[in-house]
Amino acid sequence: MNKKKLLRLLPAFIGNGITARGFSKNRYYRRIPELDIRASGISIDGFPYVTLNTGLTFFSYFPTSAQKVYYKQYLPDSMKAKLHIDCIGVARDIVMRYLGPASKKEHFPEGKYYDLNIGDTVVEIGAYIGYYAMRAAEIISPKGQVIAIEAIDENFHLMQKNIQANNIKNIIPIHKASHNTTGKLEFFRESNQIASAVQIGINTKQKLIVPCDTLDNILNESNIDKVDFIRIQVNGAELDVLKGMTNTLKSKPKLMVAAIYKIQGRPAWQDIVPVIRDMGYKTRVDKGNIFAYT
Repeated sequence: MNKKKLLRLLPAFIGNGITARGFSKNRYYRRIPELDIRASGISIDGFPYVTLNTGLTFFSYFPTSAQKVYYKQYLPDSMKAKLHIDCIGVARDIVMRYLGPASKKEHFPEGKYYDLNIGDTVVEIGAYIGYYAMRAAEIISPKGQVIAIEAIDENFHLMQKNIQANNIKNIIPIHKASHNTTGKLEFFRESNQIASAVQIGINTKQKLIVPCDTLDNILNESNIDKVDFIRIQVNGAELDVLKGMTNTLKSKPKLMVAAIYKIQGRPAWQDIVPVIRDMGYKTRVDKGNIFAYT
């Protein structure tokens, strides 16, 4: 297959923000060659990993076939010498979830927020495998703490692996779904990354039962009485999550809500913003991502 045809097919093949210009112009993939990689490979327990020259090691899942196409067709040979093909997905996650936006003005449209302060308490709801939590933990220093909440078993255990491998002491991993109920919750899963307590927008391949609790209860059990920033990415369950944090929101922490999908053709953020404003917040929306502040 020639490169022109490949570029035309790739957007439908991989999704996840790839534009018609293909991999070589994608905002995440184009930064992979900039990574300062010390080592990469497969761990003894079977997970792809990348170690940077900063000393941090990141574990993730095996790449998609499309990511391997990018590796073979577009990654410079100099980077291939450092990066194992089975670790291309790890590298992409480092750029997207750990390094985050290339500039401050891209924080909101990419659903990220890094204007954190030393000593802050940060909550991430839908923490996946912990890369954003790791970055936040660095910024706030050991004087602050991150509460990283993840419902999916595999994701949670991989997040624990990332935390332990890097000896990070100021992340508290919580194996639950944040919701407005306590007990057990039915989850719909399309993939490890795409799962929700709400089936809308999820191409269901699996249903599972996960433990759940309100954020108010989770923080109370962790002896945390004040939060500075909350990031929410729960693929449709945002309103239920917000209902479970009424006490937490009394101190008006800043919020970032990733609501970049549509429900029956209507942007999801349009239903979430009025609820947040009724709680006394001002809001800014950029490409479906909601930033709330006072």
